[in-house]
This record gives sequence, C-alpha cells and structure tokens, in this order.
Amino acid sequence: AIVNVPRLKPWGVLPPLRRAVGLTDAWHGHVHAGYDERSLRALLPSTLRLVGTRDYVRFFSYALDTALNVASVRGTAADGSSNGRPVSGAARRLYPAMRAFAALDALVPFTRGYMLVATLERTAVATDA
Repeated sequence: AIVNVPRLKPWGVLPPLRRAVGLTDAWHGHVHAGYDERSLRALLPSTLRLVGTRDYVRFFSYALDTALNVASVRGTAADGSSNGRPVSGAARRLYPAMRAFAALDALVPFTRGYMLVATLERTAVATDA
C-alpha cells in the first residue's frame, strides 16, 4: 500500500502562515498535524510494516499551494460553493509559470518536504496448524 500524509515539520516556515490565513489541518481534512516515519510506524497494525518513506513538496511548491488555496477560499461562498461561476482559464494560462516556480524546489535539495509518502507491505500472517 502507498500512504500519502502531511509530514510533521514543526519548524517549517509555511505552516504558521497557512494557519493564519485559515488553511488549518481541519480545513484540509487532516486529523493530525503530520507524521514522521517513527509516528507512522507506531500507528500500523502488526499486519503491516513500513518499507520506506519519501518526502516531497518543498518550500516553493508549498508556497504555491498556499497561494492557490487562499485564492480558492476567497473565491467561494461561506457555504463552500463557487456561486455558480465557471472556473477561469487564468490557471490554465498561468500553469507554465506556476510549474517553473514549483521547480525552484530543486534549489533547496537538503530540506525535508511538507508531504510524506510511505510504502507499506503486508506481513506474514501466522496460521493455526
């Protein structure tokens, strides 16, 4: 199985900013602020083992995600609807610039990402003989 969860990053620059503009864990549907390899392993039942993890979404792509989510929140009504307005083609036209901005993550290779992907494997199940 593949699990994609927010990475526990208590010293990250962007999470306090995201919370300040209303992009809380609850808004995203997250129950926990994030996980690291140790805390994820502790949650697994004995029938699963953690094979490995990899992080992604570094500063620039997370900053872009923050900006897009803020724009999304401001473009919706209090009930979460878009008031029937069609989605603008602006995002489609801006995509090459957004992709280039997110690619700046390559400039910060020695940092940990804001998201964690974990690979899980089923363990051998004991059978009664």
